[in-house]
Amino acid sequence: MTTWFTTTDEEALARLLVEWPDAPEERPETLGFLLDTARTQVIAYAQGLPDDAVLADYKLLDEDGEEVTDVPPRLVYVQLRQAMVIWDSMSSNGDGGDYGPDGFAFSSPPATLAKPLQLIIRPKGVPSVV
Repeated sequence: MTTWFTTTDEEALARLLVEWPDAPEERPETLGFLLDTARTQVIAYAQGLPDDAVLADYKLLDEDGEEVTDVPPRLVYVQLRQAMVIWDSMSSNGDGGDYGPDGFAFSSPPATLAKPLQLIIRPKGVPSVV
């Protein structure tokens, strides 16, 4: 069974660090926010929700409105990659902008799902069904 990446316990964190050794584990709350934000973006895109949709419970639902507990691996992969993209955009300062008091600066607008990640979620020529 494939599940979303989280930082809810030591086992979940260990699983994450195998796939993302440079994850900001010294900032556990920030890391949790990154994973949650990425998961929300993946769910919204996978379900074809508008960009301004607010997901109340952040659950992936099937066509009957039931929660999907065995998440497709490609969605979990995109969650991980998107969390990395968000972190990289926060922790780099390639455009000469100022770092904030917390040591972060967005080098570009906050990360939306890049086209390659969108194509993993919804491959061309394949119906957009989760």
